[in-house]
Amino acid sequence: MRIVNNTFVGNTTVTGSGGAVWLQAGCAAEIANNAFLNNEAAQGWSIASLSSAFDVGVSHTVAFRENASNTVANHFSEAASTLTLDSQTCWLSDPAFVSPATGDHRPSTGSPCIDSGANPGTFQDLATPLSVDLDGRVRPRFGTAADIGAYEFYPY
Repeated sequence: MRIVNNTFVGNTTVTGSGGAVWLQAGCAAEIANNAFLNNEAAQGWSIASLSSAFDVGVSHTVAFRENASNTVANHFSEAASTLTLDSQTCWLSDPAFVSPATGDHRPSTGSPCIDSGANPGTFQDLATPLSVDLDGRVRPRFGTAADIGAYEFYPY
């Protein structure tokens, strides 16, 4: 399974694990170019995997929860599965969206999401092209790398 170019905001789980993404038994996943903001769970605010899940790779991702202790252990919970978090391309910091309070989850000027994602060509084997954002705008727009999340940065 691939989870690419998404923005997960304000999700809460009723199972206790995986506020935004919960991977069940036998699931291998590549998770890239995603932004996680203010998701909530007892374990794994952003992502949780079961003990019998297969390899899970997370790259080019930003995770943040306001007024909380933003640690890898709080955002990413794993049992005995292999969850690999690329520390060079993942951050636990405010994604600096334009206006989360009003639902505008586009990167604002200075956002760590800008030019920090994997390029669309990385995922050429997917059935749906990733060369545009949720608004249908070309990615990458500025610079050489796509932006993290569902939207590409466009100055207003």
